[in-house]
Amino acid sequence: LREADLTGASMVKTAGNRSVFAGATLDKANMDAIELFRADFTGASLAGTKLSRASMPRTTFDKANLAGADLQKSDMIRSSFDGADLSGVNMTFAILARSSFAGAQLDGSDWTSTYLYRTRLQGVDLSGVKGLTRDQVALACGDDDTRLPEGVARPERWPCNAQDD
Repeated sequence: LREADLTGASMVKTAGNRSVFAGATLDKANMDAIELFRADFTGASLAGTKLSRASMPRTTFDKANLAGADLQKSDMIRSSFDGADLSGVNMTFAILARSSFAGAQLDGSDWTSTYLYRTRLQGVDLSGVKGLTRDQVALACGDDDTRLPEGVARPERWPCNAQDD
């Protein structure tokens, strides 16, 4: 499905492994409760797409446009969002453990109760993220260049030093 136009498509509860949607347009699609393992959405547009309760471990969203998408209660463990636009995304109660967000745009996204165990946030600007707490940040991997929202204290020690990985 590389570069396919699936604008507004309904793929509720669809399942698949290693599906390729690179460069595809899936704006405002309904992908609630979809199950995709190791899917590739590199450079895809998923603006306003419903991905709530999705199970998409090890999926690549690098340089994808997910602006305004709904990822609440989704499982995106070990996924990559490097360089992606996640502005205004609802990620409440999502599982993003061991995922990567290098260079991602996150302004206005809601991370309330999002699970961030060893999530890669080194150098990421989280200053415009809503719902982020010190307890969540303390589980993630950040560095001196990680920008946190006002009122969220930097942990004494980030858990992912080179010797710990």
